[in-house]
Amino acid sequence: MAWGWRAGITIENASVDGVPCERLRWRETSDTILLYLHGGGYVCCSPQTHRPNTVTLTRLLKAECYAPDYRLAPEHPFPAALEDVLRVYCHLCAKSAGRRFVFAGDSAGGGLAIALAINARDLGLPLPSSILTFSPWVDLTFGREPQLRAREHLCDMFYAESFRAYADAYLQGTDPRYGLASPLFANLAGLPPLLIEVSDTELLHPEALQMRQHWAEAGNKVELNVSAGLPHGWQESTPVLPEARESLERAAAFAQRESL
Repeated sequence: MAWGWRAGITIENASVDGVPCERLRWRETSDTILLYLHGGGYVCCSPQTHRPNTVTLTRLLKAECYAPDYRLAPEHPFPAALEDVLRVYCHLCAKSAGRRFVFAGDSAGGGLAIALAINARDLGLPLPSSILTFSPWVDLTFGREPQLRAREHLCDMFYAESFRAYADAYLQGTDPRYGLASPLFANLAGLPPLLIEVSDTELLHPEALQMRQHWAEAGNKVELNVSAGLPHGWQESTPVLPEARESLERAAAFAQRESL
C-alpha cells in the first residue's frame, strides 16, 4: 500500500480496550493525541483506506494518532460504532492525563466525531480542544431525496438515494433524528470549536451549512471552508492534489490555533 510507510511516521496495529486501532506517531511527537474516525457511510472502509488523512495530519500536528477500526453496519448497527470509539476515548483519557485531544473525521466519520464529542460532554468526560471534519454526514433523516436530487448533476460519487441506503443499514430502527445518530439535531451547547471543510459540489454541502449555523447558534466557535468543484473525500488525494494538502493544512492550523 502506497501509504503504508512515510519517512518520520511509524504505523502499528494496537488494541485499545479491545478495539482494534491503527496507531501513528510522528518522530517529534507533541502532547497532542489525534483521534481520527474514518468515513465510509458506516458500512465500509478502515483506518488503512484513510492513511492519506491520518499520516498527513499526524505529521502536521506532530501528534500521536489513533484511528479505530470500529464495527461496521449492517452487521453492527447503531450504536456499535459510537460505542467502539467511546471505549477508545475513555481508555486514552484515563492513560493520557494532561495531554491534548483533537477529534477528526471525514463523511460518516465526521458525524461520528461530533457525536463522540456530544457523548463525552453528556458523560462528563474531558472534551477535545477542537473537532476537524471533512464533509461530515450529520443528517441521517429520510425524505431528503428531492432536495438532494436537485444537486445530483454536481456530484459524480453519490445519488440522492445513496444516503438513505447507508442510513437504513446503520440505523435499523433507531430514530434518525436522535442526536447521537444525526448530530444536526442534537443539543450542541458547550462543545469545542468545530472546523468544517466541504466542497460546493457535494450532496453533503447543504447540511454542512446547516451544521455551521446550528453550531454557532449554540454559542460555539465554528469555521466553515467551502472549496469549489472538488469531489467528496478529496483530502485522500494528497499525493496528487494540491487542494487536498491545502485542506489538511487548514485543518491542522485550526487545531493548533485552538490549542493555544
